[in-house]
Amino acid sequence: MGLTKYVQKRTELLEKELSRVLLSYSEYKNIKKKRQLIQKVELTDEQTREIDKFYYENYGKKIKKDWHKLYQSYTGVYRHNYFPEILFSMKLEPLTNPRRRVELNAMKLSHG
Repeated sequence: MGLTKYVQKRTELLEKELSRVLLSYSEYKNIKKKRQLIQKVELTDEQTREIDKFYYENYGKKIKKDWHKLYQSYTGVYRHNYFPEILFSMKLEPLTNPRRRVELNAMKLSHG
């Protein structure tokens, strides 16, 4: 592999990792702003187990429940299978449109 190709590949990897970190930071900053809404919702032990079971079976690990609480605070509806925004923007969307990740980072940071 020539030097140009090597540098290009390394730059792409760095861009990908930097985008992931910036998007993650932006999403967590976003949810922190909504802390009061999240604190208004109390999940039952059964709901917590249901969410954990669903995500462990379908995603391979448990997730934070804050997004479920935020969704419920907006809609008044509990859904164990709610797909959190952070998983959409961090996992699904980059798979379907990797270049979109960079655009999203710029937009979220500028509106921060």
